[in-house]
Amino acid sequence: MQNGSTIPSYDLKNFSNQIDQLVFEFDDTKSKFNVKRFKFKHIPCPKTDLTKKEDSTIVKKQKKTAVEVEKEYMKPTYEDLTNVELILTSEDSISKNSLPEVSNISEISISKSQTTTSRQKITHHLQQSTPIYLRNLQNATVHIPTSLHATSITLEQCSNCNFIINATTFTFISHCQNCVFLGSSQQLRVHDVVDCVLGVKILSKLNRFIIERCHGLIVIRFDRVVVDDFDLVCVSDKGVDDNYRFVEPSVEKTLLENVHDDFKELIKLL
Repeated sequence: MQNGSTIPSYDLKNFSNQIDQLVFEFDDTKSKFNVKRFKFKHIPCPKTDLTKKEDSTIVKKQKKTAVEVEKEYMKPTYEDLTNVELILTSEDSISKNSLPEVSNISEISISKSQTTTSRQKITHHLQQSTPIYLRNLQNATVHIPTSLHATSITLEQCSNCNFIINATTFTFISHCQNCVFLGSSQQLRVHDVVDCVLGVKILSKLNRFIIERCHGLIVIRFDRVVVDDFDLVCVSDKGVDDNYRFVEPSVEKTLLENVHDDFKELIKLL
């Protein structure tokens, strides 16, 4: 008598045949859905000295193009301006005949011996939806209106300047001192900025911006904006650390009315 847990040899053979038959049927059915695709095997010929030279030339041209693009992107729109009032407008809002006949606006400057009240007024037109990069401005007032639709604004190495800025995407401010920044931007990031007023309305739903290595900032708190201070472990929304403090939105009007004043005079109004 066989053990109850052992399959009889006849049944085992029968079951094996049935399984084999099912496997064959499965393979046959599956093959009908597999469309054979022929792949042509290509063995590349060894490169001659001429082809190697051509490839090297193409790579050099591509690298040169990339460098040129990077230089063009990093080139400041305006730099090294002193004692000026710079008003940027779109081509649609001003005729070219009313613009100053200057080939390069960065060449315009006023002697440092003149007072800030005698700033030279410069109106310049730009194409709409263009990035703006301002570097090394001193004792200047800059107005970038909403109508210009500036895609991004970068402000770098500026001192004792007042900015009215409006960016559709982001604004990046770095290495500035004794400046006032008013306006609006989708996003804002501030690095290495000392003793400045930040009154930039954040247009994104997050309603917060980042500061890093900053000190002595006065932040106009529009819509309960939150400041993320990367020098601190915790994020503070009450302005209790030494790097910045909040003031009420009502001060914006006062700053706009006196935007041409020196920073030291403006700071007394807060």
